Amino acid sequence: MAQEQKTKGIILQCVRYSEAANILCVYTKDNGRESFIVYRSKAKRSSLKSVFMQPFSVVEMEVKRRNNEELHHITELRPAFSQSGILFSPIKTVLSIFLSEVLYRVLRGTDRDPDLFSFLENSIQVLDLVENGIANFHLVFLIQLTRYLGYYPHIDRDERCDNLYFDLLSGTFSHIAPSHPHFLASGETVLFQKLVRMTYENMRFFSFSRVERVDILRYIIQYYRLHLPEFPEIQSLEILKEVFDSE
Repeated sequence: MAQEQKTKGIILQCVRYSEAANILCVYTKDNGRESFIVYRSKAKRSSLKSVFMQPFSVVEMEVKRRNNEELHHITELRPAFSQSGILFSPIKTVLSIFLSEVLYRVLRGTDRDPDLFSFLENSIQVLDLVENGIANFHLVFLIQLTRYLGYYPHIDRDERCDNLYFDLLSGTFSHIAPSHPHFLASGETVLFQKLVRMTYENMRFFSFSRVERVDILRYIIQYYRLHLPEFPEIQSLEILKEVFDSE
């Protein structure tokens, strides 16, 4: 027997399944990561339109679940709030594609986590509304996400990093270079500390050159890959770099 439920979710991926249906990978508030099939409609008043299925969107859903089935059905789908700021901004759109791909890769097998869901929902609202500091948004998002994944860096925000190394494996500072090759040297550590000091509230005050921003993102990706060995290449990363190179 099918069970009906109303829930809220964040779309991680939308794949065309047939001429009339999509498969959605959604991180839901009540059940964590789940997969759904949704049948598109062209009717003007239908809530099942492709525009509502964009990755990195927060949606309210009515779903039908059947026991022992991994693919559930969405019967109603609507935006949880207006996200026009993302839809009509090329930069924000590319950021949302990149970050949703990261989430799709790192939230595999993830159970319900109210704190994580709140962070993701708030982050999407920030991206939709923010006007200044957009170029730093993905950096803040990625480092703050590690709080919920279990490997946030152990960094003293007030400690000077001029002559310190940052151990990417342990997430700690050291006055001596680690015996393994996975660490940041002093100049790189200064950039990494700036990253950790950034928040959505203050990111507009941090200025980086194009090269520095690329380096910081490379450090973060390396950090993710060391703590998540199955973390693959992110296909949309090059698109993200191209967008910022053109700014």
